[in-house]
Amino acid sequence: MDKSAMRSSFLTKRTQLNPQRVSQGSLQICEHLLGFILEQATSQVCLFKSIKNEPRLEFLAEILFERLPLGLPVVLSDKEMEFHRWKRNDVLKTNKWGIPEPSPRRAPKMVPDERTVVVIPCLAVDKKGIRLGFGKGYYDIYLAKYPQVVSIAVAFDEFIVDELPLDDWDKPVQWIGSEKGLLKPSRE
Repeated sequence: MDKSAMRSSFLTKRTQLNPQRVSQGSLQICEHLLGFILEQATSQVCLFKSIKNEPRLEFLAEILFERLPLGLPVVLSDKEMEFHRWKRNDVLKTNKWGIPEPSPRRAPKMVPDERTVVVIPCLAVDKKGIRLGFGKGYYDIYLAKYPQVVSIAVAFDEFIVDELPLDDWDKPVQWIGSEKGLLKPSRE
């Protein structure tokens, strides 16, 4: 099965999850992420606003708003994305893909360092840390530009698979977050 067919299959499966499953799984994922973030000497956290039944990170954001700088992705061009500061009451604008993002004119750009945690959405992720996203490559480009960040792909348990196809530009994540906890991918 090619990546396009896999995307369609995983997205269909995820959109069919019932709301209670999404809420409960999201809460468990957030609890594990919170524990990890607070145990580290984290400087800032880059999150995402959930769409299409992705794990919802609002619970995590509510706890972290007062503790650490938070950011959301802003798409600047067909191949460029950066994170901008996000505060609790910020007005977000919906981009052309239906994803809420801060205004780059009002919200400062976040400069990542080795203590920056970047939580990354995906349709699926394999046990080696290879993600299957929507195919635009924004996160792969970001991780190539900022390899020092702590990258965590989050997915519900049923979207963690044994193996996904790997292209030259795919950047594996350092951690996988699910309801069961955080898993360090194998690199074999």
